[in-house]
Amino acid sequence: MSLKDPDSKFDDLQARIDRARGESLPEPAPRTSGGAGGLATALRLSSELFAGVIVGGGLGYFVDRFAGTSPFGLIVFILIGFAAGTTNLVRAASRRTNGPGTPPETRSGG
Repeated sequence: MSLKDPDSKFDDLQARIDRARGESLPEPAPRTSGGAGGLATALRLSSELFAGVIVGGGLGYFVDRFAGTSPFGLIVFILIGFAAGTTNLVRAASRRTNGPGTPPETRSGG
């Protein structure tokens, strides 16, 4: 039995640990786009539109009840709610596309 250098024992131990880690850990699978993140985005975008129409319909209903203008208030406010929901939908989708840190594009006035 020969005495080895203590550093070589640690190097040998480290080599065995590295081999064991390499054998036991599989390679991570490449990440694909979509999945649960895509589903969450789709649900959020659809709820933006749905909420606008529901809020507009509710406001229109109450305007009709108190002003006695049935069904014109409901029709007008549902259309306003649809427009607001669509605006929120486009805004949220562009944030998703451009990323949260991207400044909004400047619009040309004209």
